Amino acid sequence: MPGTELTNFPPPELWDNWEEWDAKAWPTKKKNSFRLVPTTCFNCESACGLLAYVDKNTGDVRRFEGNPAHPGSRGRNCAKGPATINQMYDPERILHPMRRVGERGSGKWEQVSWDTALEDIASRMRKAIKEDRHDEIMYHVGRPGEDGFMDRTLKAWGVDGHNSHTNICSSSARVGHATWMGHDRSSADFANAKFILLISAHLETGHYFNPHAQRIMEGKQKGCQLAT
Repeated sequence: MPGTELTNFPPPELWDNWEEWDAKAWPTKKKNSFRLVPTTCFNCESACGLLAYVDKNTGDVRRFEGNPAHPGSRGRNCAKGPATINQMYDPERILHPMRRVGERGSGKWEQVSWDTALEDIASRMRKAIKEDRHDEIMYHVGRPGEDGFMDRTLKAWGVDGHNSHTNICSSSARVGHATWMGHDRSSADFANAKFILLISAHLETGHYFNPHAQRIMEGKQKGCQLAT
């Protein structure tokens, strides 16, 4: 709101104290004050940049928008980024560790502390490893963002039980990348490429790496030939 010029994003120098009119309060003029906090979208492994609009009066996050300073996404996010607000305030979101107290499938749970939950899980894992029951341990994570740390940890324990969403979502593509290029998450210079071959990755509907899709379009604008 400061100034009268139109901009795509609030300028970074105003992120600590950004003010704007509340559109939902129309016709009443209501001014909202926000602190814009850079964060990362984790709804896919693109890890695009987001800005959390934090209400300076309540400390609540009011919405998410793209972060123009992020070198990958450059403020251009798909719909999943702003929709992160729905995950934060979902009434069914689990906010505390829950331990089953009834028979499996009975739906009976009790809230426990993090210390209790971690000690319970760790003691079971320790017992299984000492008794050479390594195949009874499995680590499952929705979005692996630890850059291989857990892989090394599990191997040190002698456990072959790492599973994640990625094993299903993009495992075939990763195998191809790793076999061909030695790394499963390569980032080619799409913007300056002369020819791009997309195998089982439609640019508009199936290419979920937003930063890659942006740069593929830049390459096409420069005359790059695209084959799918």
